Amino acid sequence: EIYHDGSSSAILNSAGSGQLTIGSDDALNLTSRTGTEYFFRGYTNGAAELYYDNSKKLETTSYGNASAGQVRVTSSNASTVAFSVGDVGTGFYNAGSNAIGYSANGTQKWNIDSGGNLRLVDSVKAYFGTSDDLQIFHDGSNSYIKDSGTGDLLIGGDANVSIINSAASEFKAKFITNGAVELYHDNSKKFETTSTGATFSGT
Repeated sequence: EIYHDGSSSAILNSAGSGQLTIGSDDALNLTSRTGTEYFFRGYTNGAAELYYDNSKKLETTSYGNASAGQVRVTSSNASTVAFSVGDVGTGFYNAGSNAIGYSANGTQKWNIDSGGNLRLVDSVKAYFGTSDDLQIFHDGSNSYIKDSGTGDLLIGGDANVSIINSAASEFKAKFITNGAVELYHDNSKKFETTSTGATFSGT
């Protein structure tokens, strides 16, 4: 059916009568009435293009598709991700105010918050080395730095290296470059190495 109802024009394919096909041996264009503004362009053996205000924003390519600007997904979560690599529930999504989350099989694994901080959930590990030699993670109870590969686990610093509490208010040990090793009890130094040996404080 082709008609105008006094307000709008319509081309309709009646229900149950099969597909409505619009074909062209060359390009197929949908434009404004004057033909001065494109809405859609399709090319035989080529791209399909979508426009906004006569500016091309999205097109198919031989490798997939290309965007001429931002791609925004207005709603997403850990189980319905915004960008997926093929598996259901696996990909990136909106994890809150200016935050990006990564989900695997519908479960959040890590996110990047509004401050740019990377946050891994419990028991999700950061692996380093081809054979996953070094692991850093928190299992919900304890935190770990584990080295299971060949070679030593080295902790280095050009200045001093200290082991402190989480509030940075108490020392547990200090390793001083070109100087002493100091051990503490309740933030009170009890043992230190010296150039001639070692010194104890207390019994």
